[in-house]
Amino acid sequence: MLRKEWPLITNTILAQLAAGLFIFLAWDRIVLSRESLQLALTSTAQGLAWTGPVIVLAMLLSLFHLGKPFRAYRAMANLPVSWLSWEIFFSGAFLLLWIIFMVFESSDSIALPLMVAAGLVGLLNVISMSNIYSSTGRPGWKGTGTYLDFLGSTLVFGSVGAAFFLSAAGLDAAMVKVLTYFPLLASVLILVIELIVILHFVSTQMALTDDFSLDQLASSSDLNEALLKKYQNIAVAGWLLSVLGVLMVMLYLSGLLQFSLLLSFLLVLIGELLGRYGFFMLVGESEEASQYITAVSHARHGN
Repeated sequence: MLRKEWPLITNTILAQLAAGLFIFLAWDRIVLSRESLQLALTSTAQGLAWTGPVIVLAMLLSLFHLGKPFRAYRAMANLPVSWLSWEIFFSGAFLLLWIIFMVFESSDSIALPLMVAAGLVGLLNVISMSNIYSSTGRPGWKGTGTYLDFLGSTLVFGSVGAAFFLSAAGLDAAMVKVLTYFPLLASVLILVIELIVILHFVSTQMALTDDFSLDQLASSSDLNEALLKKYQNIAVAGWLLSVLGVLMVMLYLSGLLQFSLLLSFLLVLIGELLGRYGFFMLVGESEEASQYITAVSHARHGN
């Protein structure tokens, strides 16, 4: 069932990658500019430049989930009341602000407020996206779990991506460590919390499947034991890859390992994709459950 949902899955991952990368590199540019404006520009330019293509790719992939892609603009009609409409609005605004920022990047007086505004809009885009899925009420989607997952991915992508691009730009490893070590530690912490939430959710839902009262059956919906075990295996596998990628960056910056940070970045990317696949798997496999994704997709694009 999820084969058709990969464009939607990948869209969420790329949107969070773009937001995290831009926010963290923008902050690094601000910090580095206190020592040398030229160093700040050269160290962060490549990473910030990649943000735009990632946003565009995310938006294009989202269109592949449509029956009628050219009607996507109709979702904007629900802007006052729909988080789906807000997500589309913030995606477009993020891309527009990135374009304007790139045009005026060398202008000290204009670039900074543009950079701050773009970072804020990128974050609001992730929050809007989180609200979309959380508001469905689906077990595993509702509550704080979705925000932890989506904002956690933004943090992990931002910290690892910043370390990769700063190093690729030739910034001294000691300086890269100063700029990214705390965000990397925060990423490990958020990933540990995510694992606890995953295991607790599976344990709770497993308990519900063992009791056949009508109330508990309604709570557990169609999340049967086989589906929950499959979800747990995939989510934990993705978690392991993400943690490994973050820890490898920390070891590299501490001088304990020597390798290309591209490997760590790819491990994190694959890990987060696997985790997000597990997240979408929680919609279940019944016709009733699949309506959660269908409703999200149709409302997203005004079909």
